[in-house]
Amino acid sequence: MLIVFYSLTKEKKENNAIKHFYSNMEMLSMI
Repeated sequence: MLIVFYSLTKEKKENNAIKHFYSNMEMLSMI
């Protein structure tokens, strides 16, 4: 989850942040 938070803070573009968040959630769900 820290990676998601880091991406949110690093990228100030909300759209990109949301995409990264959902992509990470999908990867976690696959595991």
